[in-house]
Amino acid sequence: ADDHGAMRATFERTVRVVSALILPAAAVLIVFAQRIVAALYQHGAFDARDTGATAAIMQIYAIGLIGQVLVSVAVQPSFATRRDLWRPFAAAAAGLAVTVAVGASLLGVLGARALALGNATGIITMAVLLLLGARRQVVGLDLGRLALGAARLTVIAVLSVAAAWATVTVTSLHEIPALGAAVGALIVLLLYVGLCRVAGAPEIEPVLDAAAVMR
Repeated sequence: ADDHGAMRATFERTVRVVSALILPAAAVLIVFAQRIVAALYQHGAFDARDTGATAAIMQIYAIGLIGQVLVSVAVQPSFATRRDLWRPFAAAAAGLAVTVAVGASLLGVLGARALALGNATGIITMAVLLLLGARRQVVGLDLGRLALGAARLTVIAVLSVAAAWATVTVTSLHEIPALGAAVGALIVLLLYVGLCRVAGAPEIEPVLDAAAVMR
């Protein structure tokens, strides 16, 4: 019983921490993709049209980044318990099938964006299947509670990045892509942490504790 309780606590804590980290990061990459790409690559023959096309693909991959991180967490119970070792392979096969189906079906319409969308939907499918499997492997695991926490963090991340985007857009910061992206990310960080504390989101506390230790 103690082992099951420890596994559940570790799994839930890990999901909360990675959710608290990846959701605001993905929000920044999605909203400030144009500025980030422009700052890094818009030089010489790489013009504004190239920036727009690259930023669109980056935004889609940023959504898939959430799935990538969750997969690395959700796969752990299968190997820790040595039960249902077929599950990660089945989830990966299903995710690959979704990746191919989405990419192939939309390639003619979306071009390169279809490949990114296929990758994002495929990895998210794999993450969902692994999380559902983890519910059977980790005794007492409450996915509903974890999903509710993630939804709260998503709302906070959206509010933070919206405020940051508005601030950068209405000021002269939008004229300098690198500065606009950097300031925008900083605003998101400050607002996100502040709103998490105000909302009483427990997911942010381990992140702040780790940051304090690293000082």
